[in-house]
Amino acid sequence: MDASKSTIWRVIKENPQIDRQLLNMQPVVKLLHKKTRLAFAEAHMKQDWSMVIFSDEKKWNWDGPDGVDYYWRDLRRSTT
Repeated sequence: MDASKSTIWRVIKENPQIDRQLLNMQPVVKLLHKKTRLAFAEAHMKQDWSMVIFSDEKKWNWDGPDGVDYYWRDLRRSTT
């Protein structure tokens, strides 16, 4: 289904079940945190990581958000 950007915005604005909310600010990664992570990495460089499964695939940036300050929340699915 093709729809123009203005049609999508109009439908979102007309729907009381969808709300635009400001993202919560995340704590700043301080120099101490970076040094601690680096020390951990250096201490475990020679460990055999082939038997470790990494499952946390959350995207995050060292320098803060990448321009996205808001998100759309469906009020029908709200758990708060």
